[in-house]
Amino acid sequence: MTVGLAEQQVSNQPYYRELEVQLRAEIPDLDHRLEMIGLNPSELEGVLAALINGDIGQLRGYAQSANLKLESRLNEPENLALQTLKSEWESLEKSQSPEAEFRRKIHEEIIAEELDQVEEALRKHSSKPSAVEIKKSLTFVAGLPGAGKTTHFNEAMSMLYAERILLVDVDRLREKLWKKLQDSYVGSEHKSAITLLGDYDETNYDHVMALQAEAARLAKELALRGLSSRFHFPVMYVGTLRNEGKARELINAAKVEVDVIVSVVHMFIHLVDCFKRILQRDRLVDLDTLLEALGTYDTLRSLVASRSVDVVDLNEIGAVGISTKRGYPIDDIDDIIAHIDNLRNKYDIRS
Repeated sequence: MTVGLAEQQVSNQPYYRELEVQLRAEIPDLDHRLEMIGLNPSELEGVLAALINGDIGQLRGYAQSANLKLESRLNEPENLALQTLKSEWESLEKSQSPEAEFRRKIHEEIIAEELDQVEEALRKHSSKPSAVEIKKSLTFVAGLPGAGKTTHFNEAMSMLYAERILLVDVDRLREKLWKKLQDSYVGSEHKSAITLLGDYDETNYDHVMALQAEAARLAKELALRGLSSRFHFPVMYVGTLRNEGKARELINAAKVEVDVIVSVVHMFIHLVDCFKRILQRDRLVDLDTLLEALGTYDTLRSLVASRSVDVVDLNEIGAVGISTKRGYPIDDIDDIIAHIDNLRNKYDIRS
């Protein structure tokens, strides 16, 4: 078994204290960021120690306490509009009311805009003498929050395909949905709490969570529509891959057509580095969401074991970006699963 970062450091007990000092030096508003995700600044040392040691049980205790604080904050009078917005989609999702139909129409407009952009790029590219045919494919860019999934797309896939790829990214769609809802409801006969709120702010954790469920549903519908398009283009779904049912629904849709390659690009990152990146970036993620995302590894193993994907790339994320990369054809199932397990052990990721 490969010795992981946490195992190397467990004997060096002051390490988590050194890490806290480092974080406070690098992030001036660290206490505010911790409070935004429901953690008391005084809990940071304990959270870091649990992350270093891979103590999931202790982390779940911190997450449960944080969730209670987040729920309490959402119930405060000044956050009533956000609370209402968060519950709107729950009541509309399965409804056939005029309000629900109006909301679905907004989703359809966003989906049409995304698909039109890719299809227009394909039409322009196909008219060039040197045009190379692009085949339909489905790629999951997966991993924990902060693992570098969007960065991988921007630096790698976008250079290969430019605009001729359908990027399905919940974070990007959430911001687009917020603006589209505001523009659509203002001046209409329909009502939404979104009109009581200002511009979308991805640094505001409550803004992110208010539309999380709706944006996730929109992302799945966009991916399905892309896979069923008469145009052939790659569909890249960026997410944790923790929801195996959703992944299989997309894979089944892709496999309806002949010769569609399904790939997984998985980014492995130590829990400590993951938490550090979350605190350093604009878009915050709470501890409970981070722990739920650990299901990504079980989904990855299941998809590989059942031969549901054709190609797997496993990436190890270190301080200097991607330090190791291995691509596998699905024929090497035992080798892939062994490498996945080795990486989980190395990074002390235990669910």
